[in-house]
Amino acid sequence: MGEQNAAHNPADYYSQLDRGFWANGWIAVLSARAVAALVILLDATWMQAGTDTVDEEVRPDLTVKQVKALRWWHLTETQLTRDYQISRDMFDRGVNELIEWQVVESRKRASVPRTTWAERRWYRELRVRLEVLRTPVADVAGGRRVPRVAHSSEPEPGDEKLGSTARRGIAPPPAGRASRANAKTKTKTKKKKAKPKARKSEAPRG
Repeated sequence: MGEQNAAHNPADYYSQLDRGFWANGWIAVLSARAVAALVILLDATWMQAGTDTVDEEVRPDLTVKQVKALRWWHLTETQLTRDYQISRDMFDRGVNELIEWQVVESRKRASVPRTTWAERRWYRELRVRLEVLRTPVADVAGGRRVPRVAHSSEPEPGDEKLGSTARRGIAPPPAGRASRANAKTKTKTKKKKAKPKARKSEAPRG
């Protein structure tokens, strides 16, 4: 048993609340339900497959591995009541407060793929923004928008190869139409105007 535990990093067993939570004043502005929702989200998403980590130098002789970005996650009502002993209403009110402070971001997802005819049910995915906790709360309260740190698993496969118009949802012109247009411009030649012929001067009559 001891050898099995020694093979794992003890930091992996528990979620870690960033030290900026205290150093940057977040403990003073968040309500108890918001702190509870934050801890629950950290516990659900901490060290999940694909979580980004980065080596941070605390001092010249100490480098620790810090979590850079967390995954999107959805917590069902059963999970909230069974695993965390909190109601959906209390959790949602805490999450909404965190969203107002930019500490958490949300997005809607469909439980049924769009290609099927079944009725889609929408649910909300949440993600803790650690970069906001590492920002002073006074800056966020003053209207500062903290740059978003994306998770490595967020880009869809092949997004890096698409152009800027495709990423914005703008359909590129059809390849056939574009090739025909290019062919026309290449084959089109300007018609040269024929220069008028110079008249021969007539010899003076005797």
